[in-house]
Amino acid sequence: MSNTNLDILKTLQSTLNVLVSQQEEERAREQGYREVMTYKRNKAELMTAKEAAKEYPIGEAKFRELCRSTNKGFPSIKIGCRYYIIKDKLDDWFRANAGSCL
Repeated sequence: MSNTNLDILKTLQSTLNVLVSQQEEERAREQGYREVMTYKRNKAELMTAKEAAKEYPIGEAKFRELCRSTNKGFPSIKIGCRYYIIKDKLDDWFRANAGSCL
């Protein structure tokens, strides 16, 4: 092979390397975007006392009281000055506390 052919092959190889690295960076950005979108979807697993009162036959005031209580193990989290109920754990908590006076 002549020197010009080798130079052309080296140029092609470096161009391919650049393209591959750009694709990998794009995938990483896209993956980061997907992780953020997944986080936003998972955020919907929290609900307010008002939302919980619409889904369950318990009043909003009782849900707020349960959120503030510390000894009952109610599945809630306080973010700032607001309480949020963890949807996934709420049904399990109801089953575990069935028959007890709330």
